[in-house]
Amino acid sequence: MSDLNPRMVISPADFADTGQWRLIIYISGRGMKAFLKHTADPARPLAEMLSTVWTDSDPASLLRNIENAVYDHPGLLDDYATEIILETPRICFAPNEILDSAEASEDEIFNALFPGEDQEVLTDRLPDCTALFTLTRGLEGFVSRTIPGSRIRSHLAVMAERFRRQKATGPRVYVDIRDGEADILAFNDETLLSASVQRWRTPEDIAYRIFNLLTAYDRQPADTQVNLSGDRTTCETLTKILQNFCQDVIPTTLPVSLGDDAALPLAALLQAFR
Repeated sequence: MSDLNPRMVISPADFADTGQWRLIIYISGRGMKAFLKHTADPARPLAEMLSTVWTDSDPASLLRNIENAVYDHPGLLDDYATEIILETPRICFAPNEILDSAEASEDEIFNALFPGEDQEVLTDRLPDCTALFTLTRGLEGFVSRTIPGSRIRSHLAVMAERFRRQKATGPRVYVDIRDGEADILAFNDETLLSASVQRWRTPEDIAYRIFNLLTAYDRQPADTQVNLSGDRTTCETLTKILQNFCQDVIPTTLPVSLGDDAALPLAALLQAFR
């Protein structure tokens, strides 16, 4: 197991051979992070290029905040193989067979669940389903102009892609907890049942979401493994709530060991150590 050192702040000038590195950019409504991962030496720690929190949290300012962050860190524009992960609660998944049959378009499906005018719907295709998501209008065009060739991904799709490969049978739920939001993904064997971002104020709110999800898919808590990551205090409280009802409640298996102060979002971590 490798170690992650998010404190290793570097200068892009130290990385002249861009072909030796992958650039991972993680963007949310709260801020933006960027890390470099060495492609040939997995033992090398991630190198931080950018970590910023938006001082202006107005959604109307989000695209401007992203643009300013990129232009303030020109190393992000170097010729790296770049993956951009967007964290957003405005996301849904559609079966590929429906999209491929043209029964409904991506925009039609997305707007039925998230009504809005002139939304920019992005896609992240998995083997059997596609994530439909949006963060802010104009982002796709900005990325194509300034970081051409980069791949834009959904944070939930990255997590779903990784967790479905974990060896397990029967129902299992993964919960990643951050301030005010929790990513909740449910699988039965390797089949993705559900993936969504849920708001919460107390750990009991998250427990309710888990039990409600299992009920919706006719799964029993006593047969379900729950995997927790994210905010440590909330995970500890949630474990105490769930362990009397669920088959097992365990920390999510991660590809690296993290220090107490590691602040790398889970989807970025999974993509870096894929």
